[in-house]
Amino acid sequence: MSWLNPPKKPREKNLQNHNSSYKTDPSDDTNAEEEFNSSSNDLTPTTAEFEELERQHDILTACAEYQIYFDPNKRTTRHLLEFDIQDVQLALKHFLLRGGHQEIRDPQAWLIGCLRECYWQDNTLSLSGFIETLKSWFPDKLPSDY
Repeated sequence: MSWLNPPKKPREKNLQNHNSSYKTDPSDDTNAEEEFNSSSNDLTPTTAEFEELERQHDILTACAEYQIYFDPNKRTTRHLLEFDIQDVQLALKHFLLRGGHQEIRDPQAWLIGCLRECYWQDNTLSLSGFIETLKSWFPDKLPSDY
């Protein structure tokens, strides 16, 4: 799960010459490795962070089951991860109803658009359903000059 949030490398400050080579003592390398390994163990996620990582993993796995793959490092994936797993599952089922990969050329973009606009909630209205919807949308009394 660490691939969801790669660790950030601290920047070196006050480097005079970026092209110069540094001589290091081989014993320093092992100390640095031990220090890194011991400090990385201190970075265990909290329960809330772990639950969030698990939720993100569930969303990415659900999409992968429909052969829609998201790169966790891309900005578009962050948009996907804003939604609940239940909404993602509804959108994925709607993806199949709309023709899946045969009809939809960019499934990642379509899925995010579907989630934003709740495509799965759109029902095709009949003429009578359309008229009823319009009646409920307009006020009961219209001005006489209308």
